[in-house]
Amino acid sequence: MIYKTYLVNSLNTVFYDSDINEDSLRYTQILCNEAFAFQLAIRVDPSLDEDLKDCVGLSAEIESDLSDKIAVYTIENVPAMRIGLCTSDDWFLRKGPGLYPDCLKQRKNNYFTAPTRFWKSLLINVNEELEEIPPGKHTIKIKLFERENAQLVAEKSTLLDVLPAHLPKQTIITTNWMHYDCIAHFSKTKPVYESFFKTAEKYIRMAAKNGQNMLLLPAFTPPLDIPVGEERATAQLVYVERNGGKYTFDFSLMKKFIELCLKNGIEYFEHSHLFTQWGAKHAPKIIVRENGKNRKLFGWHTDAASEEYKDFLHAYLSELKDFIKRNKYENRFFFHVSDEPFEDHLKSYKSASDIIHSELDEYPSGDALSDFVFYKNGLVQNPIAATHKIEDFIGKAKPLWAYYTGLQSIDNLSNRTIGMPQERGRILGIQLYYFDMDGFLHWGFNAHHNRLSRIMVNPRISSDMDGDFPGGSSYLVYPDGKGVDASIRLMTYRDTMQDIRALQLLESLTDRDNVCSLIRKFIPDISFHCRVSADQILDLRNAVNSKVAELTDK
Repeated sequence: MIYKTYLVNSLNTVFYDSDINEDSLRYTQILCNEAFAFQLAIRVDPSLDEDLKDCVGLSAEIESDLSDKIAVYTIENVPAMRIGLCTSDDWFLRKGPGLYPDCLKQRKNNYFTAPTRFWKSLLINVNEELEEIPPGKHTIKIKLFERENAQLVAEKSTLLDVLPAHLPKQTIITTNWMHYDCIAHFSKTKPVYESFFKTAEKYIRMAAKNGQNMLLLPAFTPPLDIPVGEERATAQLVYVERNGGKYTFDFSLMKKFIELCLKNGIEYFEHSHLFTQWGAKHAPKIIVRENGKNRKLFGWHTDAASEEYKDFLHAYLSELKDFIKRNKYENRFFFHVSDEPFEDHLKSYKSASDIIHSELDEYPSGDALSDFVFYKNGLVQNPIAATHKIEDFIGKAKPLWAYYTGLQSIDNLSNRTIGMPQERGRILGIQLYYFDMDGFLHWGFNAHHNRLSRIMVNPRISSDMDGDFPGGSSYLVYPDGKGVDASIRLMTYRDTMQDIRALQLLESLTDRDNVCSLIRKFIPDISFHCRVSADQILDLRNAVNSKVAELTDK
């Protein structure tokens, strides 16, 4: 058998039918507390007629003084029919149906199967637990053995240069919405019982160690992506009881969940939306115990402006604020009114916004939206602007967050669907830094359902969620029973957040003008609509690292 192996940058995508004939790994320079990933592309071809095999069993072995900080994953293909939208631009790797490499799978003893005549790649993930790596040059050698006879068939080496500097703490707030009904469905658990907490913790840790520091808190079942009159499976952390018209609240489960998140690296919490999506016209589903029975007291049947719901919110938010202060969570909470209001929702949104701001004036709040009029009219304290409309907000709104969905696939906007090159996702960090964004939000860390949450869909079988979304746009992870697997796009997201911190480190050693000037040197047309190459991003990051090393040595 003939074995071809090449070292490839993490921003490259290795399709089963790629054309690869040289190493493309050029950048192996990181800071002491940084994670780093690269790929080993593998192709096995028969050398003789008698070598005809459909696949070969292999094992990978890492030789390095950092081997205890290196994890090996196979990058698995997932099927997708729908890659872009009919209005999408052409900044895609491919736009047709097919198999797309995305899911990361860790194999016992690093055993895996490589198909013959096609490419397979491994992700070599260095320091994924974000520990301290000693500065200096570290050799990383990957050896491949045929599993059947333990014969060494290929080996490749690279030198990792660890600089004597550290990324600063992440200050930008980032959240990708966790969907708890999806966790429950694929793990066959029920929110919010003990077995559910154990599985949810794996998702939480996966998010936190890959650049996410805020989590959607399901105080009540989040009223997101559902048709009018329908509902998601209940996920409610706050126990509510009503006796004689008086409400009592038990926050013990919420506290347990928050402490679990804090233990695993999450720092901030966005309270579930207090009004329904696309208009703020109704209350979210809230289960209340009354006369010994649990019932849905509020929901689609509840007018958002009703006195009954206003009374409930006043009682609840008063108790919640006491809970927050008692536990010293004051600087960790963020509130939402209603997701994605449009201009024709101004009246109902204003009514809901007035209620929330009168009760929560001391806490930050904001919503994902596209229309500047909501901020202009004082209805939104912290706008979270869609990237295709964010220029309307830049220089006028502060604080300001950005968000995108799978729809932002036009005019060279950054996004992270599986048909896009990884640099289209990674440019986001540079944009967020350059335009001084305070946060980033995405609706899908694990939204494993079709449009309006009508059915659950396994993304390993349909990465476009039954054809309703561009492949990969609704999630960054793959459910695996009681566990969860990452995607290559989640690693890119992690690197995006690390880029911001590296830019901030350089700013602390120089100033913001110098850093922005350096960005423009490599990306002259920097904007939220700039198309970049992988080399532009990697060259910029390498220049930042070199400048940091130079200034740190002084």
